[in-house]
Amino acid sequence: SDPWKDCHRLVKQYDRSMCHGWTQDINHLLILSGLFSAVVTAFTVGSYRWLQPNTQDLSYLALLHLSTQLSADPTNTTARAAFEPPPFHPEGWKVRVNIIWFLSLVITITTSMIGILVTQWLR
Repeated sequence: SDPWKDCHRLVKQYDRSMCHGWTQDINHLLILSGLFSAVVTAFTVGSYRWLQPNTQDLSYLALLHLSTQLSADPTNTTARAAFEPPPFHPEGWKVRVNIIWFLSLVITITTSMIGILVTQWLR
């Protein structure tokens, strides 16, 4: 038997088993990455509402303004001013938490993409 063919067969067998192990490891990491991104997405959707004004508060203020206009003296022109909602500025910690959630989601999705590319390369 030819020693070079034997060597080639052994190296090829070793490479296949090593690539198969890497592929399995990456597939497990992709599953974990998918689960993690699903959980992070749920938290992101929940905390994203913190960055928007509460519509119930705005409805209450608009109805209060309308009630004030209707009960005011008809000759009083200052009570007839148009309704302008107060400016909304979310608190700093709410913005920082949302930035962390979004960065976590972006990093997880990027890592998943890299894992998929590496898995395709290993095949």
